[in-house]
Amino acid sequence: MSEFNPITFPAARVLGLQAALDGKEAAGAADAAVSAHVSESNPHAQYARMFVHAQPLPLSSWTVDHNLGAFPSVTTVDNSGQLMYGDVQFISANRVVISFTQPVVGFAYLG
Repeated sequence: MSEFNPITFPAARVLGLQAALDGKEAAGAADAAVSAHVSESNPHAQYARMFVHAQPLPLSSWTVDHNLGAFPSVTTVDNSGQLMYGDVQFISANRVVISFTQPVVGFAYLG
């Protein structure tokens, strides 16, 4: 039986995702940074499907179209990497809405 090493995600700046919060296009940067982190930290995770949503504008409700075809776990962090807790509503197997008590910026990791 092979050993499983969990994937941990450091703060957004460590992953190189700060560009999203600076108003720049982040989708490609996010995919590349997360893919590099996953492959380096956990070779068994290469088959895992995941999605990173960057939310550069402060909103109290984030709509995330992830196209994973499943109901993934959702973790949200602010731009300094601190966990944020919101209500997660699964609209479909490809869309989730995350609601917060106030407008916030940050990232949602789905997988």
